[in-house]
Amino acid sequence: MKDDDRFAPDEWATLRFAPFWVLAALVGCYRGFDPLEFEAFSRAVEDASDRARGRLGGDVLGRVALDLDRLAAAFGDDGRSVVTGLWEVCRLLQRLPRDEADGFREALISGVGEGLARARGRFGRVISDEDAKTVELVAVLLS
Repeated sequence: MKDDDRFAPDEWATLRFAPFWVLAALVGCYRGFDPLEFEAFSRAVEDASDRARGRLGGDVLGRVALDLDRLAAAFGDDGRSVVTGLWEVCRLLQRLPRDEADGFREALISGVGEGLARARGRFGRVISDEDAKTVELVAVLLS
């Protein structure tokens, strides 16, 4: 993906951290992720990237999928909370056409959030009530 001039480099970094804030919301930590949860997160990001509606969602998640380990380390050093980070992502998405912003939100919520929550749930198919509430909170923070 070639970054265009819609966002400054630090804003692109914020967008690339978006799936990690979803991960942190669900697993309750910002670094030292459980290897199995990180593997499930990796699959959710890759799947969401493949299905993402709109150029931004697919491009950003594709970049994240290609650079997960380095981005995870940088994310651990970032210092922004889930709420602050997702608020900043939401603020950046306001600068995009609605359909493109909605596509990115959908990729984060349905793709990454629900994908990871499902992997964490019973038999890898059922989202727990607690994780469903967390994914709902992420959706609210991104709206």
